[in-house]
Amino acid sequence: MLARNPKEFIEFFKEIDDPRQDEKVLYPLEEVLFLILVGVLGCAEDWESIVEFGESKLSLLRHYFPYEHGLPSISTLMRVIGLIKKSCMEAWLNRYAKAIAGSLKGELLSFDGKSLRGKRKFEADEKNTHTLNVFASKLGIALSQKSIPEKTNELGAIYEILEEADLNGATVSIDAIGCQTEITKKIISQGGEYILALKANQSSLLSDVESMFNAKNTYIPEGFQEQDKGHGRIESRRCETLGNIDWLQKRHPEWEDMKSIVKITSNRYIHGEETTATRYYISSHTANAKEHLERTRQHWAIENNLHWVLDVQFKEDDCLIRKNNAAENMAVVRKMAINIIKNYKTETGKKLSTNGLRKNFGWREEVMADILDSWINKCS
Repeated sequence: MLARNPKEFIEFFKEIDDPRQDEKVLYPLEEVLFLILVGVLGCAEDWESIVEFGESKLSLLRHYFPYEHGLPSISTLMRVIGLIKKSCMEAWLNRYAKAIAGSLKGELLSFDGKSLRGKRKFEADEKNTHTLNVFASKLGIALSQKSIPEKTNELGAIYEILEEADLNGATVSIDAIGCQTEITKKIISQGGEYILALKANQSSLLSDVESMFNAKNTYIPEGFQEQDKGHGRIESRRCETLGNIDWLQKRHPEWEDMKSIVKITSNRYIHGEETTATRYYISSHTANAKEHLERTRQHWAIENNLHWVLDVQFKEDDCLIRKNNAAENMAVVRKMAINIIKNYKTETGKKLSTNGLRKNFGWREEVMADILDSWINKCS
């Protein structure tokens, strides 16, 4: 396919500025990035295995790019991925995610931070690198990544992502760090809705919300409950929501478009032991206990369907690729791989897991070509 129209696919890579001096470049940036991404898709998690995978698939790779000088060396891969600006790689992810996501209306966008622990494993005194990730929970794709030096910088990164976003009727879900008045204003101004976890960092609002749910004679919440069973565990979740919150709105007018408050009580029974947890939320949606419970559960898709996949299937926590910007840039490559596979599964209806398709990508060249062609279609 690429041989018939290579320019559009090459342009997809040209969005990333090549930091090297032109006269010294032996391997074009698109060939370097394509090899790295194809290697990660084929279950290669370090430089040595990426190059080995590329060597075994060189004839197929040359259907997409010429590789006139063969494959770049391990040292070239390390140097190039470490030189590329993190912001360029993050913008690259954003563009492809938007191409496969389409309209975000009705989507739940989960914001959550993740540490790249492999960087710290290399040297005991080296700090973790953090990324703030945005995950479209229903679509199952990574929409955005923003690199941050410390977890305490998450709030600023949330605001930056929202400032650039066209939310178009999507609902933003953030844990308690994002429960800030400026965040609610930005979400509403960008055309979105919100459901935000409420904890002690907003002590006055939390106290008032708790008092309203405790005043059963004054406020009667709408309720919905569900229960899961399996593997010796029983878990029930009860959601209560209030929409008649005029008193709260008058006491806290700074919270933009706050229309309802939510209380979720979870009871978990495991081998005869019971644990109970209660969580509170504020929302710009009208009161609907069933829908609010669904939204709060969808938020955790970022942990189960993105962060868990990155750590367990892509072995992100074990990866020692760390030089300069390499850890953050490789985090983008992994999310690109997840999105490519998710888009392929959506288009073809394949039921294999992400890791199952990665193995098929490595083992069967017809599957590799099929997945790559699906990706190229979205880039063109």
